[in-house]
Amino acid sequence: MVSGINNGRCFVLREESGELIPLPQKHIDCGLGFERLVAVLQGRNSNYDTDLFKPIFDAISQVSTNSTEYIASWKLLMLI
Repeated sequence: MVSGINNGRCFVLREESGELIPLPQKHIDCGLGFERLVAVLQGRNSNYDTDLFKPIFDAISQVSTNSTEYIASWKLLMLI
């Protein structure tokens, strides 16, 4: 199951030393992501069923000696 939106709060920057530095502008990243947006717009059940990934899987299956056709098993859940 893939969530449509994943909220993340961006308030600090972690330095390599581990020190947390407050960001000058705080925001919330919904994490929708390009792949998820494309899946929603194309009415697909999975990010991997879109025209972004299908050609890649098709190419892999053509050169692989032991592959099967990709069949999506995930369901897209949109939380609104």
